[in-house]
Amino acid sequence: MAETPSNASSHHQWSIPADRTVDHPLNVFRQYQKRTHSTPLFDRDNATIDYDNKKKTDYRAFGLLIHPKHGAILLHCTRKKKKPPHYQLPGGHVDDEEFHAAAAVRQTNSTTGGGTTKNLPPNTKIIPEQLYLAARMGCAREIYEETSIDLRGEDKLDRLLPMMLRSATNNNDNNSTTTLINEYKHRIFFVAQVDDTDFATQQQPCPPSGSVRYVTLPQQAYDCNLMLQLSVEHSGFRFFKDPNDIVQQLSLHSGGKVSEAVAMAYRYQDDS
Repeated sequence: MAETPSNASSHHQWSIPADRTVDHPLNVFRQYQKRTHSTPLFDRDNATIDYDNKKKTDYRAFGLLIHPKHGAILLHCTRKKKKPPHYQLPGGHVDDEEFHAAAAVRQTNSTTGGGTTKNLPPNTKIIPEQLYLAARMGCAREIYEETSIDLRGEDKLDRLLPMMLRSATNNNDNNSTTTLINEYKHRIFFVAQVDDTDFATQQQPCPPSGSVRYVTLPQQAYDCNLMLQLSVEHSGFRFFKDPNDIVQQLSLHSGGKVSEAVAMAYRYQDDS
């Protein structure tokens, strides 16, 4: 079972089990899917979440993108005035448009294990599944804007799997009935496997999309021709394979909360 860190300063001291590989968060959810078959992730449809008012919660969504050969993608940020250069996961704020779209959705969703979302009026309340759907849309949008990897649209969104931070049957984060299994302090995390076809290469570069984006190779000094078209807020990217390195490199992202959540994901062990 995942643990909750006591404070941001201690997250880098977490010892991730030696048998954890970079794809552990992917494997955890795949095992969950295989074991539960059609059991939905959301069994609290009567719970509702306020999302559209003057004091609404600022939800954010982040994606851990894992290449089976090269490892996890971290983006290098050098443009934060109050922070030294550091690495980030692609992600950011979930926009109002995504909440409105999720509130209107009435369709079977394979990632959530089946079930139909309730069509609640916009600008009122949403159920946990609709928060999940809105966050997933926002995560896909941010990934595309920051890397050019396109996981948007109904045919691709299911590639974004929930990064399991706690059990679906024992969700004890502050005893909340509305906290998602992939949510930590109003940050919602997803994990996806990416392969060579998701990247641009030197032979087939990304088409130009304006002055705010440019194509770059990974920062490692090894033979890899996979390229990303980064947003202006990032100066490069790098692949990491060691979960401990990933956690440490993310220590300055989003006040350390991203690093804490990723550590929880790599420590997570489903005992059910």
